[in-house]
Amino acid sequence: MASNFSAYMLQLRHCRGLTQSEFAKQIHASRTFVWDMENDKRCISVHKANEFCKNLGINSRELIQVALQNILDRDNLKFTVTVREQK
Repeated sequence: MASNFSAYMLQLRHCRGLTQSEFAKQIHASRTFVWDMENDKRCISVHKANEFCKNLGINSRELIQVALQNILDRDNLKFTVTVREQK
C-alpha cells in the first residue's frame, strides 16, 4: 500500500496506464482535481473515496484507510488508522 493518499492515487492511475484526464473521467472528476490529489493539494472525504472505489470497481477498505490516514497526518495527529469491514 502506498504511504499516503497522493502516492496511492498516482500509483493506482499508473498501474492502469491512464492519463490524468482518462483517470478523471473514470472517477467522475476534473483533471485538475486529479492533479491536486496526486500532488497532495487536496484531502478528500471518506464518502468521496468510497465513490471513487465504486467508479473504479475496486474494494473500498484500503482507499478509505489511506484517505482517513491522510486527513490525520495533514492535521499532525499522531494516530494510525485501521479499517475493517463490519460483519
